[in-house]
Amino acid sequence: MGHTYIIKSTHIITGEPIYIEVTVRTATIMNAIAEVEEDVNLAEFENARNKIKAYRAMGMYLPEFSMFETRMARMELLAEE
Repeated sequence: MGHTYIIKSTHIITGEPIYIEVTVRTATIMNAIAEVEEDVNLAEFENARNKIKAYRAMGMYLPEFSMFETRMARMELLAEE
């Protein structure tokens, strides 16, 4: 499993996000992963992408999201064949 980063704050001068590495998965993080995974498994790709976008806007940058995006892209390609 990859590293999980959460936006802690923003730099006072540049406004760039300041990330911290999270080593313990909170219930919020686990729920986010479960919600997106459920949509991916049900082939509700638009819903899954919207949830990923919303969670990232809240500062959740989870490696599982990249995995789900890759899975959805592969499934879409296979569906086109």
